[in-house]
Amino acid sequence: MSVSTIRRSRNLPADLTSFVGRERELPAVKRLLASYRLVTLTGPGGVGKTRVALRAADEVQWAFPDGVWFVELAGLHDPSLVPQTVADTLGIQGTAQNGPLESLVEFLRSRELLLVLDNCEHLVDACTALADSLLRTCPGLRILATSRQLLHVEGEQFFQVPPLPVPNAEQSGAPETLHKYAAVRLFAERAEAVRPGFALDPSNQVAVSEICRRLDGIPLALELAASRLRALSVHQLHERLDDRYALLTGGSPARLPRQQTLRALIQWSYDLCSPAEQQLWARLSVFGEGIALQAAEFVCSDDSIEAGEVFDLMASLVDKSIVATERLSDRVRYHLPETLREFGHELLSPEEEAALSRRLRDWCRDLVREATAAWFTGDQVELFTSLRLEHGNLRRAFGFCLSQPGEAAVGLEMASALRFYWLMTGSLNEGRQWIDRLLALHDRQDLTRVHALQVNGHLLTLLHEHDTAEALLDEARVLAGELGDPSGIAAVTQVRGLAALFRGEPDGAFTLLDQALQQHTALGDRAAAAYDGIQLALATVMLGDQLRALGLIEDSLRLCEPSGENWTTALALFALGVEACRNGDLVRSIEAGRKSIRLRLPLQDRRSIGLNFEALAWTAAASGEAVRAARLFGAAQAVQLSIGTSLHALGHLAELHELYEPVARTALGDEAFEWELAAGMGLEFEEAVDYALDERPQEPVAAARAQSDAAKAAGLTRREREVAELVGQGMSNKEIAARLVISPRTAEAHVEHILAKLGFTSRAQVAVWITQHRTGSD
Repeated sequence: MSVSTIRRSRNLPADLTSFVGRERELPAVKRLLASYRLVTLTGPGGVGKTRVALRAADEVQWAFPDGVWFVELAGLHDPSLVPQTVADTLGIQGTAQNGPLESLVEFLRSRELLLVLDNCEHLVDACTALADSLLRTCPGLRILATSRQLLHVEGEQFFQVPPLPVPNAEQSGAPETLHKYAAVRLFAERAEAVRPGFALDPSNQVAVSEICRRLDGIPLALELAASRLRALSVHQLHERLDDRYALLTGGSPARLPRQQTLRALIQWSYDLCSPAEQQLWARLSVFGEGIALQAAEFVCSDDSIEAGEVFDLMASLVDKSIVATERLSDRVRYHLPETLREFGHELLSPEEEAALSRRLRDWCRDLVREATAAWFTGDQVELFTSLRLEHGNLRRAFGFCLSQPGEAAVGLEMASALRFYWLMTGSLNEGRQWIDRLLALHDRQDLTRVHALQVNGHLLTLLHEHDTAEALLDEARVLAGELGDPSGIAAVTQVRGLAALFRGEPDGAFTLLDQALQQHTALGDRAAAAYDGIQLALATVMLGDQLRALGLIEDSLRLCEPSGENWTTALALFALGVEACRNGDLVRSIEAGRKSIRLRLPLQDRRSIGLNFEALAWTAAASGEAVRAARLFGAAQAVQLSIGTSLHALGHLAELHELYEPVARTALGDEAFEWELAAGMGLEFEEAVDYALDERPQEPVAAARAQSDAAKAAGLTRREREVAELVGQGMSNKEIAARLVISPRTAEAHVEHILAKLGFTSRAQVAVWITQHRTGSD
């Protein structure tokens, strides 16, 4: 495959447990994906829709050059945020002028990509609108959705995910015979996980068969039942199931519909919990995406459950397979599966839900305040990592503030305090939307309003909505003056200067930013003064005084140095690298650029690191390292493509690109430059970082170049090169069709074209040709 092809990407979560069965369902789903652009997997909760979707997506990923992406919607409850959530998952920040949907369309329009939308049923109208818009405008897009109801989009095909096969009442043969039933295999595997040494044998085969049959082969029900074997034997479990169903149906299991089977087992799991565990289960249902232990201790504790008891109760719910865990590098997060979350939520009264939602909001407010207070300290990375993990719960908190009378002020305080979080994560539109909605409910003329207007003006400036930003900033300026608050006045002055800078008014920007710098210095606000200095340096450059600009940047770095923070320091180092390059100090430029990257990596600030690649390319071009410059230009373009942004939105940086790119192109010649540019674009992000830092010097994709050049010379298309590679791996036409999600007839046609273009008569010759050109550069 040509290295100029956009790199494949995926975010499919790894399986935490083995995948069992679905030998018929997976091929059927893959066939549907090969023929239709929207496939919806339907079925009741717990039947395994998500697992089937993930496995199918994993097995067809090679058919989608631009990736397979999984979007989890279970924790989202605001329909207006569906496009933003998909954009966030894809890492799309978009151009300044576009909203989330427009950015998605622009990003996906020319890509071949599979989007997996999981748990659409509670957001069905929003998912329908999104799918319809994207499928109409993005011809290379396919969507695999899971939902308890159809989306009703034109062209939609659905597949009803059935329960796992179970033995019928007459089938109680040998254990090896029962193993052919997926329900039995799943139960046995999960049982062995909780009771090591468990195996299906003649002494338990009847009980296991009956359990699987009574649970209708529903995977979640089987897993919950197997978890009971920590305390029960298989025979005791069988007897207890009979007792449970007798209570629910008056003695007739035939009266129990399949969807009630899972409900009955969840109810049984609930009944086996202690009263405190039951309370915690219900209270955990107010969380969105994931639960930190500290959050659970704060939100779920009261007079009946002390904070110190929450961990032991949580551990017990984990042991009982009610709560799942996710181990991150330095912490554990907890998750309540959606079906169990719904059950817990139904147990809460409206008053209990409101009280818990308020406590969740308060916990999020305290986290935001802590992160804001630590913004200019060495704790910045850790706290902003926590904010990223809590994004779903922050949304819940904002939703509470919008829905409850008198709570808008707290929400406005939070949304405004997240100013640099919105910038760092590229969530400018989402931040602006929350502030807009909360401002509409906040009539008081106070400092909370001033701060919200100032932050919204900053976000709108970066979104290039200059007229709206100017109106908000004028209102903020007048109100801050009336209130006579020096901090508010300085903050508004800073953003007004930034807005003038983005409007291309360097004189006005210089005046305002210089005022802001003096005001923040007088207030002792080192963080704001450092940021003022960096932006003032840019205005100074635009006015032609580069030496003074360097001095301002160095002053900002001196302010940052004692703090131990990352974000502002990295921004100052980036600016220093750019100005050092302009002034011919290339060694200093490289050193500053690499330091900036190292500081941005733990903040996961891909957009800014992409700008570092670009700036280092300028330095390489100025140093006469044309190959390195071209590859870094390619790496920078790859980042822009991957997040849907453009350098042209930053006029002053685009001008420098136009200055330095021709230097490298002229030195190499067009053909060689384009090749090296493509090589840089072909690097994975981590490889590009290593290349920019020069920590693992490499000649990227040499083998790919040799093979690609030979394929191009033979006139093979991109798809034909993919097919040739699979032929080289010994695959049959049927296997190639399954891998690439195409029909066997299409695969056969591709092979015939390859043979004709290469002048071969057998597949073996193609395999030899692939091997020769794969190793030709060794």
